[in-house]
Amino acid sequence: MIKKTIVFLFFCNISFFAFSQENKNNSQNMAVIVQQQAEYPKGEKALYEFIYINLKFPSTKGELVSGDVFLSFDVMPDSSLVNFVFISKVGYGIDEEIEKLLKPLKYRPSIQNGILVKQNVMLSIPINIRIP
Repeated sequence: MIKKTIVFLFFCNISFFAFSQENKNNSQNMAVIVQQQAEYPKGEKALYEFIYINLKFPSTKGELVSGDVFLSFDVMPDSSLVNFVFISKVGYGIDEEIEKLLKPLKYRPSIQNGILVKQNVMLSIPINIRIP
């Protein structure tokens, strides 16, 4: 009885090792080479200057508005901006005005492994103003 068990276990182990797969060339683990991140063509400083110069403030006068507008959007391969999501807002209609300013802009798309791809971008825009 013991011999039969040992022989059985021996053949189970042999079949386990004989049919196990060795994956030497896994194409799913291919390295991603990022040649270019999605970015505003004139640079980050120019983007913030554009926002601050063109931002229209609501009609609530004398209010102190302070905080960070933190938003996320996707830069598509055709340079358009879509899927705006606000993570934090300051209110007073300022968030919607920022989205209106950003939507028509064209970004330089991300290039990964030589292919234009969609990339998510997150922006934090500090707001600290007294509305005139």
